Parts: sequence; structure tokens; C-alpha cells
Amino acid sequence: MKKNFLFMLLAMLAIQPLFAQVPSYVPTSGLVGYWPFNGNVNDESGNNNNCNNPIGNYDNDRNGFANSSFYGSGGGSSPGSGMYISSLDNFPLANTNRTVSVWFKSNIPYSGGNRELFCYGDNTFGTRFGIMLNGSSIGVEYVNGSVFTTFIPDNNWHNITVTYNGSGSNGILIYLDGTLRITTISNPIVTLNTLNSFVKTIGRLNDVNNFSGNYDDIGIWNRALTPQEIANLYNSVNSNECLTMVINSGPLSTNPVTYASTVNIFPNPANDQITIDCGNLANVVGWNIKITNALGQQVFAAPMNTQQYVVPLNSWSGQGMYFVKILNAQNEVVNIKKIILQ
Repeated sequence: MKKNFLFMLLAMLAIQPLFAQVPSYVPTSGLVGYWPFNGNVNDESGNNNNCNNPIGNYDNDRNGFANSSFYGSGGGSSPGSGMYISSLDNFPLANTNRTVSVWFKSNIPYSGGNRELFCYGDNTFGTRFGIMLNGSSIGVEYVNGSVFTTFIPDNNWHNITVTYNGSGSNGILIYLDGTLRITTISNPIVTLNTLNSFVKTIGRLNDVNNFSGNYDDIGIWNRALTPQEIANLYNSVNSNECLTMVINSGPLSTNPVTYASTVNIFPNPANDQITIDCGNLANVVGWNIKITNALGQQVFAAPMNTQQYVVPLNSWSGQGMYFVKILNAQNEVVNIKKIILQ
């Protein structure tokens, strides 16, 4: 069957300044707050839900970029670590739809007591909405209950995304590393009708129940994200840019350019196969190129030590979004672009 590639430049000029600092893989529709912790605790969604009183340090993120995540040392008592959100008046209340997504890393096997990644609402258990670790599990607490899925901290980066569809029958859904783990069929009461300004926190509950480890790229939406959007969040790479690639219309290179080589993929459109040209091989010794689909499944991988690779399209996993990643000799992602197979 004939398959055509549709390769689009991301229309940067069409993106409103409101979302100027939000990566392209982060959905902006319904975005309430987004904290990438790139050397500060600011909300980059444009809604000015900045944090204050941070206790902890900036650290490497999941892609090895310095000062691009936040580390809290944990502890069960004041002052602990973490931060407050100074303003969150536009967060969805009552039983309206929402999504919260958090990247985190911890090696602490908590033995009792919640360790909050994100929390808002009243300062009493069962009267707030929060994402937390508890023992060998991770999950969400809401007004009239809580639901957890098995998770043992392993000092690796993970993503938890919680959605709530207030108008549907699925209630709360919990995705761990892009995979649906928990579905509650009932319609829980997810939060209070008003926010208690005393408790709107990241990495802590008030000054106690502090999370020990790193957290990054926290997002809040006033709608339930789709499974595809959640898969895109999980498979994202927080590089300087994540732009859609135009095939055979120019080089694939970092912005700004940090290595003297180009990668071209052609033809466009393509029927049965594509050719990947790795450019100047002398400048990419030890480098690799990988292509994954939106679910993180690898469809192509090869060292950049051959001038050209011919890749049959029937070896891929069908229509959808794919990510072309270039890794240097230290296995660091130096560039990523998106391609769409239709």
C-alpha cells in the first residue's frame, strides 16, 4: 500500500507568545501551568502560576541537560524541601476535567507516609487532590478516596500522568510511563470547590511529607489529555527544540549548530522506503541515529558510520508520529525532530 510522508515545518510564528517557552510536544490547549525548572521555578504556560520559597537544588534533567530539573532532599518534617505555587486560581475545581503530568526520579523506598509530588486543596488527607508516592506504590488522592498502582523507586526517570473526565464514566485514569495502569469506573469527587491558598505545592505537603528526588516538566491542563497526547509526553526529549522535520528540503541539525554535519532523509513523498544520509562521517564518530514511534517503540537504529541507510517503510508500525533522534558519542541526545507518516 502506498504510504506518503507528510512533513511539516512547525509554524513558530503562528504560536502565540503565551506558549513561547513550552516545547512543541506539550499540548497547549487547556494548559493551566507548566514548570520545566530551567534554572527557575517559573510557570512557562503564560498564566503566571510561578512558584515561591523553593528549597532544594537544580539538577540535570532526564536528557542530561544541566540545571533543568529540581531536586528535593525529602524528609518528613519542616522545612523539608519543595516549593509553593504562589498563584493557581485558574486550576479546574469541583468535578471539572483535568490532567496533571509529572516527570520524577527517586531511589527512596518510602515505608509509610505520603511523599507528595504535586498537591492542592485543603490541608487534610482526603480533602485535596495530589499525586504522591506511598510505600511501594504511586497514585492520586482525591476528596473521597485515593487510588494507587504498584511502583518501586529505582533512581530512573519516570512519568506519571493522571486524567479526570468529569463528564464521563471513566473517572480517574493513571498512566505510568505512557501506559494506562489504573481506571476508576466511578465518578469520584476530585477536589474542593475553592482552593485553600495554604496548600498549593510541588514536592511537598505544606512543610512535611517531602518528596526525595528529582521532578521536572510538571504540567496541568483543564481537560483530559488523549492517550496519544500522553504517549507524546512520555516519548518526548526535552532538547532545545523539538521541531517537525522537512524531508529533503534542508539539513537536520541542532539549533544552534553544535556539530559540523547534516542528516538528510529522502525521497518525499516516499512509497516503499526512505534513504538516510548521515553527512560528514568524520564529524560524527561514535554517534548514532534512532527512530521511534509515539509509543517509544524503536523502528530504526544504526551507528552513523555508513554514508547511507535504506529503510523499508513496511518495517515501521504504521501511520502516526515518529521521532528521529541523533545521539553523540556519550549517548546524549543532541537533536530530535518529528516526522509524520500518513
